Order: sequence, then C-alpha cells, then structure tokens
Amino acid sequence: MTSGISRIALANGTRVVCEPMDHVRSVAVGCWVEAGGAFEEEHEQGLAHLLEHLVFKGTSRRTAREIARDIEGRGGSLGAFTEKEFCCYYAVVLDDHLGIAVDVLADLILHYVFDEDQLAKEKGVVLEEISDLEDTPEDLVHEIMARGLWPNHPIGTGLLGSRESVNGMTSEGVRAFWRRRYTPGTITVAAAGRVDPDELRGLLDRWLVFGENGGAQGIMPSLSAARERLVIEQRPLAQVHLLLGARTDGALAETRFPLLVYNAALGGGMGSRLFQTIRENHGLVYSVYSHVSQMRDTGMLGVYFATDPSRLTDASALLAHELDQVCADGITTDELAEAKEQIKGALVLSQESTSARMTRLATHEMYFGTHMGLDETLAAIDDVKLEQVTDIARSLFWEQDPTVAMVGPADSEPPALREGLIRSREGCRGV
Repeated sequence: MTSGISRIALANGTRVVCEPMDHVRSVAVGCWVEAGGAFEEEHEQGLAHLLEHLVFKGTSRRTAREIARDIEGRGGSLGAFTEKEFCCYYAVVLDDHLGIAVDVLADLILHYVFDEDQLAKEKGVVLEEISDLEDTPEDLVHEIMARGLWPNHPIGTGLLGSRESVNGMTSEGVRAFWRRRYTPGTITVAAAGRVDPDELRGLLDRWLVFGENGGAQGIMPSLSAARERLVIEQRPLAQVHLLLGARTDGALAETRFPLLVYNAALGGGMGSRLFQTIRENHGLVYSVYSHVSQMRDTGMLGVYFATDPSRLTDASALLAHELDQVCADGITTDELAEAKEQIKGALVLSQESTSARMTRLATHEMYFGTHMGLDETLAAIDDVKLEQVTDIARSLFWEQDPTVAMVGPADSEPPALREGLIRSREGCRGV
C-alpha cells in the first residue's frame, strides 16, 4: 500500500479509496460505476451514456436546478462522463463542502426518477450529439475505428448508440440497466484533496444506502480475434481523415510502460518522429499524432492524420516508412530518454490536480486492486529498455494486420492506401 492512500470497504461492498492532500483546500470525489457501453446488450446501444444524462434531470430529493445549485452555488463543479467500461460522476468542491458533494453524488446514482417526459427530451439531446459527431470527422474516424477493431462486440459500438437504438429506448429499459449495473459491487468511490478518510467513510455510510438494486448481473462478452482491415465512411470533405489502429494488450499487461514510451516517441508530441517527418520536414499535414487507449483486457494504439486527398499517398508512404523503421531498427537512445521524460513530466504535473489524482486512484483500484506510488511508477518508466520498445512496435505492426479507418471524399483510393501503408510481413522477415 502506498503511504497516504487509504482503502476502505463499506459494509455494503462498495470500494472506497482516499488520498489526503494537506497542502490544498479542495477535494475531488467521484463515484465510478462499472456500467459503461461494454456492458450493454445489443438492443441497449447508447443506454449507458443516456442514463448518465438522465440522472441530472431530477431525483426523488432534488430537481435538476437544485442538483446544479447545491454544488455550483458553493463554488464547486459537478460533472459526469461515460467510457467503454465505466461511468463516472464527480464533484470538485472546497473541503468545507465535502458533505454536500457526497450527498449529491449518492443522490444521482441511487435516486434517479424515471420520468417519461425527461426521457423524451434527453433522447433528443443525444440525437443532436450523434449529429455533432457525424459533423466532426476527426471524432468520427475514431468511432469507426472501434467498429473495425472489435466488430460485433459492445466495445466496438459507439457510446452514443445509433438513432434507431436511441429512439427505441424506454423507461423500462433504462431502469433495467440501472438495476443491473448500479449496485454496490460495481461502484468505486475515490477522493483526493483535503479529506479525512474517517469523515469520508461516515458520509458514505450515511448517504450511499442501496435499496432495490441487488447484485450486478451481465458480463462483457468475450473478445474474439476478428477484425476488419479497412473501414470507410465517405463524406464530401476537403480532407481525408485517416486513423491506423492496432490492438494492444490490456491495462493489466506488463507491456503498458514500453507501450507508453513507444507511443511518445512515435507520435506523442511535436518532437516525435511522425510530427517531425510528416509535418515539419514535408509539410503534408497540419495534425498528426499517435495515442494509446487501454481497457482491462484490450486496447489500441492509433495513428491519426488528416490531409488533402492529393497528398494521401505521400503521407501514407511516410507513415509506413516510419513505422517500419522503428520495427526494423528501434528508436534511438536519445528518443528513448526524451520519451521517458515526456511521460514522467506529464504524470508529475498532473498530480498537482486533485481531479487527476482522484482519477488515478479510481482506475488503479478498478483495474489493479492496488496502488502504485508515484516514485514506483516513475521508476518503472525509467526501467523501459530499447529492445522492449522494438518488441512492442513489431507486435503491433509486423505481427498483426492493423486496421485502417478513413473518413473523406468518395474519390480517395483505399486499396492503394492499404497497400502503401504497411510493408508485407514476408518482406520484413530477417530484418
């Protein structure tokens, strides 16, 4: 156990993790519910996200206005977000107002009122979100990438759902999902800031009292090796938006630190290979980057750029060259050192935020059931070796067939794109 972090198990089975920070006057507290899109049935697509919206529309104890005013009227902030594996409800307040923050958060997840009129209104809001996504090609290409990497699996389904699935949602369906997933065994409470663990336990014992919700039901379907090589959404745009994606191990894997270093060196900033080569040296794109997204048992490393259709072949060839070069020769010792410092610096700076610390506490508790201290994490990053980075690169782009997702005009040529992106593995053997 890391010094300063308290883990508490409530009598109802809810896990609680708390990190006091005596040098601040604020506290961030979040209720993390394992009720994301990955736990939806096929007919429920988008329901986890819709429920996250609905709980703010009123509870048996507060109106929508009172929910907002109880936190914002005290100078705090209140919010929520839905991911593939969880939904988080959080508040950041002055330490004097921790009690009201816990009260409001518990109210949201336990006492939502299933109102048909509010459901109808919020379905309209989500439909506008879907339209907004479809009008934002950089977001849309990430959406269709998930569909290609995890076809016919809820992880590959968009969190917003479809117009058809949203229009078909009923109060009965929302209630069924809430009862199935919003239970003591699926909830982790995390708090960081000026907070006393005993006080937090007392507040949760008072407010987080479950009624009709029983044990969690429904599990995520098993992942298969199936994936699509090419996913295209044709749009009359001035640019082609391209995302190359490869599956990674999940967050629990020992490869997570070499993967982060590889990502940073490849496309994690302005000093990365992709930015320097494709943008700075050749001027073919405005935006180019790589990123890592990991869940419990799977994940993705994605490489994104947007360019004029006439430059697609050249940009793709440069991307292929950089990927193959790292697979063949690895990154340099200077790149390794710079990538490590970039990751460590971002991590250390983020820990000055109570919200970031609260998020780190929750994700470590949900995924690992233990907590790696900051110094231990920094040491693990420093321990990454050059050969580990090369092994990661080869496992992603030589040992599997990555997926290409593209949003752009109909006259782009995806077959030529696919052939130009990745050199055949047979041609790389023995390098």
